Amino acid sequence: MEADVKQHFEALNEKLDRVIATMATKEELHALDDKVNRVIDAMVTHEDLHEELHKLEERIEQKIDKRFGEVMTAIDRLTKAVADLTVEYAAIKMQNARYERWFKQLADHAGIKLEP
Repeated sequence: MEADVKQHFEALNEKLDRVIATMATKEELHALDDKVNRVIDAMVTHEDLHEELHKLEERIEQKIDKRFGEVMTAIDRLTKAVADLTVEYAAIKMQNARYERWFKQLADHAGIKLEP
């Protein structure tokens, strides 16, 4: 990538040399110098680019942390719901077994044969 940048700057330098060679007045040189200065001032420096990249990385990291927290909260809620349902299922299973035992006792006491 640096080779491409170097080639572009060399090409720009050659073009500027041709333009300067064709210019006749000092005013035109000053105008060109002003334009080049404006272009240079508008260019992003390596440090600026890294600073913006760092800011972007921080924002992405904050959003990922926030989303991760939301996902963990949702998983905790689901885990609690599953645990509650497991306890409730065990209680219902025990109650059902108790009812079956009572029905069997009632059937035996009444002399009724229960069929599946």
